Amino acid sequence: MADKQLHFHKSELLAAALPVWRERLVLLLLLAGFLGLAARAAWIQLLAQDFYASQGDRRVHAEAPLAARRGEIQDRHGTVLATSVPRAPGQGFQRRYPDGEIVAALVGFTDVDHRGQEGVERSFDPELTGTDGVRAVTQDRLGRAVADAPETVVAVDGRDVRLTLDARIQLLAFRRVKEAVDGHLAKSGSVVVLDARTGDILAMANYPSFDPNERRHWRQEQLRNRAASDAIEPGSVAKPITMATALDLGRVRPETVFDTGPGRLRFEGATISDVGRFGVLTSLFVGMAPISRPRLIVATLIDESTEGGYYGGQIAAPVSREVLREALRLPDIPIPAS
Repeated sequence: MADKQLHFHKSELLAAALPVWRERLVLLLLLAGFLGLAARAAWIQLLAQDFYASQGDRRVHAEAPLAARRGEIQDRHGTVLATSVPRAPGQGFQRRYPDGEIVAALVGFTDVDHRGQEGVERSFDPELTGTDGVRAVTQDRLGRAVADAPETVVAVDGRDVRLTLDARIQLLAFRRVKEAVDGHLAKSGSVVVLDARTGDILAMANYPSFDPNERRHWRQEQLRNRAASDAIEPGSVAKPITMATALDLGRVRPETVFDTGPGRLRFEGATISDVGRFGVLTSLFVGMAPISRPRLIVATLIDESTEGGYYGGQIAAPVSREVLREALRLPDIPIPAS
């Protein structure tokens, strides 16, 4: 069978002559389209070059914050009490407190934005807070940083703050006040240790306390520094003031003795009775050692004791005694010669 041949030139559709105006219209439309594209390209390349270049830079180059490191809080020997450690790359820093609850009420803590909220963190927030920098990066179409650009504003870290606190004496004070509060089923307790020569605060311990590293376990009543904020009845805490005044006025000397006699004393028409007859005593008061030339002063408060006594001689004095005894054994706490 012979092959059947197709003759396209004989197609009625193709054979029909198109009007000349239609051909010209198509050509004009094509020419207008090309002219429009050329005009648009010229406008972008010549007239709007700066705008589109800036838009391109915005999509490729970006500025990422460069977090400044918050300053450290240190004791008098440089022991770190609060520091900022790096988190994951690009995530800034996390505030950490190596001694936890031992110094929590005094050192304080920061919020999630690293602003001081309590204690030294709040009082010295301007000094501890640094100035954030800016890091220029090149990013891909998904906004991921792929390279660092040379333009960078360097972050300025915060200043370190060094306290008069001695972390070793702070630990001794915290251990003893914790034992006293737990042992006497008390509501709370505080111990403050001072340098008798300079007035420097060497320790300021509170219990119950809190761990500034574990926010989910905090209770509101644990956050305040009771030793500095609570109003209390002075009690024996006023004895160092009385003794210091007497020594300063020359009314007594370190070797002065008092004859307590039968345990009663007449003073300006009133009779003051002691709890017993103790005879002749050397002048001293609880919380100061050594007695002849005081080196350390300890003030102890045990609040609302419910077990084993209720007044200072039974509850607070043993705490002060043990803190003094242990602190004076430290190698760089010299005892003055008598």
